[in-house]
Amino acid sequence: YNKYQLMQAENSSNEKLEEVIKYNIFETPVSLLEYIGTKIQTVVLEYHYRSIKKELFEFSNIVFYKKMIHVADDQKEKDAEVTTGINLKTTNGYCENGINKKEAQEVVRIVEEIVNKPNHGTIGIITTTNEQRDYIENLLLEHPSKLVTNEFSRISDDGDDNSLFVLTCEKVQGSERDNIIISFVASKDEKDKGNILSINNTLGLLTTEVGPNFLNVLITRSRQALFILNSFETEEIIVDNNQSLMILKDYLEYAKLLTNNGHDLNDPKVQAIFKPYIKNNAVI
Repeated sequence: YNKYQLMQAENSSNEKLEEVIKYNIFETPVSLLEYIGTKIQTVVLEYHYRSIKKELFEFSNIVFYKKMIHVADDQKEKDAEVTTGINLKTTNGYCENGINKKEAQEVVRIVEEIVNKPNHGTIGIITTTNEQRDYIENLLLEHPSKLVTNEFSRISDDGDDNSLFVLTCEKVQGSERDNIIISFVASKDEKDKGNILSINNTLGLLTTEVGPNFLNVLITRSRQALFILNSFETEEIIVDNNQSLMILKDYLEYAKLLTNNGHDLNDPKVQAIFKPYIKNNAVI
């Protein structure tokens, strides 16, 4: 069945429509979501409540949402010892066969730091490769401390699943945690010394046309703190007319500035990153 047949089925009987959906939901060129989208009004939410720090959502609000979403002012932090906001660290690791061991080790260190604090928040980990996801998950499952391994079966007092997850960027839509750790995995090849392809190859979907959509998802999963790990400098990314890489590069520069300037969104250098997007009324 094609889109025309779907419309015919809709105008005939419920049984016919059910038959079309039953046998073609995974095959038809028009997805069920797209089909429903033609029948209902699209609504953009006006307020963002997830993140307690404005900086966690500000980049997406300006670049992807044309600053149409109202973000609450920074909420008072409950515990001065709890890390909040964006925190970027360049590990200088090396990616081999989709695995960056230095970044993985840093992920484990951050998890250890979080779970050793009283009343610590929930944890989610996002990577750009399946190999890195499996490697990190195994390191944590085999960790000697039960404080770490117990996170995989964490349930809230209300019965909600708050367990630690390790997911790739294309699987994390709809998930959120207090603390999100992102491992970008990619590194420059020792031989190529920053050639765009050596970084591109392990950034996967983030370099494609749909890359900005995936970037938007993965950088907005955090309620409290976002830890970003990469193994290359932002200036080593050669954009070369690739809009997805341009947005990724700008985001990493934004994260680096906030990490180093005391999380000051009014920093002129931070505002300079936003100028092209504001001028063009957002690029997406």
